[in-house]
Amino acid sequence: MNRKFVIVSKRDVDSGLWTEYIVEIRKGEGNGVRKNINLNGNDRINAYDEIKEKIQVLHNEHNVEKRNSAIRELNEIASDIMKGNYAYNDENNKKKHIKIIKWFLNNVPTIALFASEDGNTRLNILDIETCDSVYFDRNMKKLIISKMLSIYKSHNISRFSTTVWSGYRYLALEQNRNSILFVKRGKMSSIGQTEMIFPLTGEHLQILLDNTKILNITQEITCLYNKFINVIITYLDKNDYADKQALFNRFWNTIEEFIKHIDDDDFNDIGLIEREGFSDNECKDYIDELESNANAGIEFQEPRNKMDSIICTSLKKMLNLKEDLNKFLNIETAEKKLITDREAYKNMIQYVTKNTKMKVGKAQIETLYDYFVNEVFITIKEMRYDILKRNLTKIPKQVFSKFNFNSL
Repeated sequence: MNRKFVIVSKRDVDSGLWTEYIVEIRKGEGNGVRKNINLNGNDRINAYDEIKEKIQVLHNEHNVEKRNSAIRELNEIASDIMKGNYAYNDENNKKKHIKIIKWFLNNVPTIALFASEDGNTRLNILDIETCDSVYFDRNMKKLIISKMLSIYKSHNISRFSTTVWSGYRYLALEQNRNSILFVKRGKMSSIGQTEMIFPLTGEHLQILLDNTKILNITQEITCLYNKFINVIITYLDKNDYADKQALFNRFWNTIEEFIKHIDDDDFNDIGLIEREGFSDNECKDYIDELESNANAGIEFQEPRNKMDSIICTSLKKMLNLKEDLNKFLNIETAEKKLITDREAYKNMIQYVTKNTKMKVGKAQIETLYDYFVNEVFITIKEMRYDILKRNLTKIPKQVFSKFNFNSL
């Protein structure tokens, strides 16, 4: 049995220098006894064979449930490897390994490439067999799409190709087209690599990943919380209200609960959803009333029900945003977006049909691009949710940063 290796690459920050490590994930047989490999505390017998089996499924399978099952298992194995604690004993040992790793990355094909959520840990699965496609996990796909959008914004280049993703080998081009820019992320050997045309243009990506609405909604929620908290603080200071921390925690918990469940299809389990929220005008009137009473020295009353309504109002704003995102990013919308540039899309299908390495028919090319577009839109939907989560996470810091909780 051949020994198998992966390359783990890590850096501390986005612009930092990479440090690579070579990790053995399948050991040879000695004295007829197979050796186990321990990854981050999980005993796996030949992790490589598990990975290869799942990648083979993804090469040939388009059934959503079967693909999702294989992807979950792949991500679990990759996560175990990437979370490992790797270090070099000394500088000489590091230099020696870096030379070996450089040779491996340049001369041994990568069959799968994984990344952590922040993109600062990456994992190349290596194999001496040349492969007609590469498996990219969801985080690597996000990095590839983000790079395309960045290039479009900075250089106005609209058409891209990329390394063939698993399951789409029939879309591989016979030769590269000079007018289309090749985009990839991560270090990989060019041996056996093939290219496919990415179906969405730079214009499409800019429209689909525009975060203006998300920013507007989160700014609305921030302003709502800011004004409400300022009024409450006035009351609390004048009336020596004891449970300040509990009061503020209600706002923290609402946002955190929403972020936790934002990817859920059914988001009705949070109790506040069932309560009636204020309209924007009712919110404003209530806050103005609180402010007026506070200035007049009127005794502060526990505003629990109305507080819940304020919280519920902001939560409903978030839910409305989520509903808009779902409508905007479903596959029907994807097809409509492609129709807006339908002639260019038809031309792409025609070009790929004439220039594919595998010489398959137009109907099969169209079917595969339908699958591919769906996969791209799932990735874009996740990217939109990432933007939303990042912006919502900032709200408590923006609202509460002016208050010293240690003194509460």
